[in-house]
Amino acid sequence: MGRGDLMRGHDDLIRARLAGAPVAVVDLDVGGKPDFWRHGKGWHFRIAVDPDEAGSADLRCCHGLPVFVHADSYADGWPAFERAIEFEPIAVHLCAPEIVLRYTGEEIEQLWER
Repeated sequence: MGRGDLMRGHDDLIRARLAGAPVAVVDLDVGGKPDFWRHGKGWHFRIAVDPDEAGSADLRCCHGLPVFVHADSYADGWPAFERAIEFEPIAVHLCAPEIVLRYTGEEIEQLWER
């Protein structure tokens, strides 16, 4: 994929934040498809991140928000999880079939492992 395919769906999130829309959560779906929907009083955004480029994605749009990284494996999800931490979200979770991790600003916690 070219640099233009690095992330999909982030433009909608950026527009919503600039318009002052209440954004509740961001999902970084490694290898998935973008989407957004209203959930309760806030908006839920799914950003698609290319697995090969996740470690270099520009995730400024995630600053100050809770972020969930969804991936088919720990190996695919870790680069996006690590990268998201750099942009100071409220919290970052990595959800993969074999493990669930959480980072809330101090340390990475393992919540579950198969």
